[in-house]
Amino acid sequence: MGARVTSLRHAASEPVLQVDLTAVADNTRRFVSWARGAVMAVVKADGFGHGLGDVARTAVAAGATWIGVTSLAEGVRLRESGVDVPGHAARIAVVHRCSFSSRPRP
Repeated sequence: MGARVTSLRHAASEPVLQVDLTAVADNTRRFVSWARGAVMAVVKADGFGHGLGDVARTAVAAGATWIGVTSLAEGVRLRESGVDVPGHAARIAVVHRCSFSSRPRP
């Protein structure tokens, strides 16, 4: 007789998230080419589960000049992990309850 299943977790495999950092870099470069100014890569909430440091480093390498986080603690974690925007020591910004639109306001 097979093993007894004690929870659904044991019966089904766990979801797996794979982040394609090449796609992150390509998309960042695309935004940089379209932008009329600086580009901020928002990696708030641990890069939406994608990995705060890896996504931030990839975006900076691809041309992002700002990194957005949701809290001072996340900004400190980025700094402590060595994430920085070359030539711009203070370009990590806390973005909280903001909305951005490409349409001009009336």
